[in-house]
Amino acid sequence: MSNQRIIALTMRNNQLSGQEHFDDIKFMIKNHPSLTVIDFSNTETNMSKNKLKNQGVQAIVEGILESQDHSMIQEINLGYNYLTVDCLPVLARLSNPEFVQIHTLHLSFNELGPEVFLHLAPIMGTVINLNLANTKLGNQSMADLNEIFRTTDMSLKTLDLHTNLITSEGFNHLGRCLKSNNKVQHLNLSKNNIANDIN
Repeated sequence: MSNQRIIALTMRNNQLSGQEHFDDIKFMIKNHPSLTVIDFSNTETNMSKNKLKNQGVQAIVEGILESQDHSMIQEINLGYNYLTVDCLPVLARLSNPEFVQIHTLHLSFNELGPEVFLHLAPIMGTVINLNLANTKLGNQSMADLNEIFRTTDMSLKTLDLHTNLITSEGFNHLGRCLKSNNKVQHLNLSKNNIANDIN
């Protein structure tokens, strides 16, 4: 039975498992068509954590894509959920803007690696707020982002990249892409390795 009134599903710091609770997660999302926000994130200090892992992302995406007509989901928060790079092509399936438009995506504190933007490129045109803090991004990641800015009509306004592996080289890549895009208003580069020789 679907519920047309719930617009935000927040289940932080539970003990949900992407493997054990796959069908439950998919059912919750598929059968609540009014949902606009789904939040399965964890906080660092809480011992009771969700562990959605990549299977949980698969459940979320399948639930969205199997919604009738279109999905109203705009925000997905999966911080601290033991995700890897393999979940990114799954998220990229949410690329049809006539069916779903992801405006806010929080993937912080997951081991995603430097190729994040290559995988997320299909959905980057609709993302307004992106949190990739502590996800192992590096200088090549910034070069990839620069290329996406060059080839895609971007809506990005908030970008959180703190606690990554970005040096002055990556900062310069990022600076070049931001010169061609005046929509970005908030940029967090704290706790990277950016030196004093930036241009």
